[in-house]
Formats: sequence, structure tokens, C-alpha cells
Amino acid sequence: MTEQTGGTGTVGSTVAAGVFDMVAGMVTGMTGTAGRCDAFRRASLPAGRAFGRGISYNRGLAQFARHESYMTRLTHLNEAGEANMVDVSDKSTTRRVAVATGRVRMARATLAEIMEGGVPKGDVLAVARIAGIQGAKRCADLIPLCHPLPLDRVAVTFAVGGPDCLDIRAECRVTGRTGVEMEALTAVSVAALTVYDMCKALDRGMVIEAVQLEHKEGGKSGTWQRAPADAVPVDAGPTYTGPTGAGPTGAGPA
Repeated sequence: MTEQTGGTGTVGSTVAAGVFDMVAGMVTGMTGTAGRCDAFRRASLPAGRAFGRGISYNRGLAQFARHESYMTRLTHLNEAGEANMVDVSDKSTTRRVAVATGRVRMARATLAEIMEGGVPKGDVLAVARIAGIQGAKRCADLIPLCHPLPLDRVAVTFAVGGPDCLDIRAECRVTGRTGVEMEALTAVSVAALTVYDMCKALDRGMVIEAVQLEHKEGGKSGTWQRAPADAVPVDAGPTYTGPTGAGPTGAGPA
């Protein structure tokens, strides 16, 4: 790989500078475009100043990993700075829960078609719900360093968050040695993408936004809850009941 040259600074001690080191080094190492990386560095102060000397992707990872504070936080990097799958064999098996949310913003007419069951492709939320559940199950196939998990439950629900907004909520549960945050986030993301796919003929300007973790529990780190002011409201409107009014959109166990 090509290494970037130039600069007189040192690798910073902050997380932002460390992340910048890896990104800039990766761009240079894979493309050899030191000039572009220099421009990116100059435009990204103060992290750019902390970056200083150029590094390839592998060297960047190694320096990043050797910093003690980073090593205690980023367990996906080994002592050589290489990405690796975390060994969870010594962790305790506990009940773990994660809740993620997100939203799809769209034209009011598009949301009305979804709620009234008028989208030509069919029942948008029924398909998106199944897609979200399937996405959670296949998370380890999509995110390289995730562990395959025997999920106990995946629930995907929808609510109208405003005249132009569809809110999505996913909850995942497992009894295991690692958390289900990525599975919940993947469920929301895949459900949102499916909504877009089902409705793109009506509205190509739809925006998927605010995909985020809301709550997690279990494991060594215990319980984490997003502050209410930062949370995406998921109960701000009526729950979709399907084109025939057959029932709510809440999904049962996967």
C-alpha cells in the first residue's frame, strides 16, 4: 500500500484524531491519492493538525490500537492493530435486549397511500415488518465482525410520527454472551429500506433518517438509555392496522 508523506505533527490523543488517522490512512493506502488526503487533512482542522504525518491504513490501525485508551474501548482491534472478531467465550450468558428506532420522511400523499393500503406493490408495512425481522436474523452476514446470534425475539412496529413521517421501532432479545444492538439497528434499517423500495414509484424523494439505538440492557455494561430529548418519538400517532383493519403491526417472535 502507498503511504502518505508530509506533515510534521503527531497522531493526536483524542478519539476524533484517531478516527481521522484511520480514515485518511485508509484513503491513501487503498487509492494512493496522497494529494487528496492532504486536502482532506487541511480541511478537517483540528483533527487534521493532529494527523500530521501520513500513514497507510495498516500502520494507522496499528498506531490507533497501541494507544491504551483506544484498546480498552475498541475491542475489535487486536494488539497488532488488525480488525478481528471479539472472543466472547469467557463472557457470561445473560438476557440481552436492544431497542432501535428510525423514520422515513416522505410526501404526505405517499404516507396516506401507505396507511390506506393503496400502494401498487401491496401492503407496505406488512412486507417491511417481515423484512426487518429477516434483516435482524441476517445481521451477522451483513456486518462482518458481528456474532451470529440465536435471537429469542424480534419485534418491528410502525407508527405515524407526523403528516409526512413514518416511525419505525425494532426490539431484539437474546440470551447470550453478546448484545443485540446491531440486530435492532439492522432491523430498523432494512425495514426502512423496504418502505422505500415499496413506495419509490410514488415518491423517490423519501428520506431515511435518525436510525439510532434507544435502549440496551444486559451484559457487563448493564443498562443504557438514550436521553428522552434525543429520542425519536415512536408513539406520536395512530398505529397502522393494515389495509383491511385486520390488526396492529406489532410483530411477534421471530
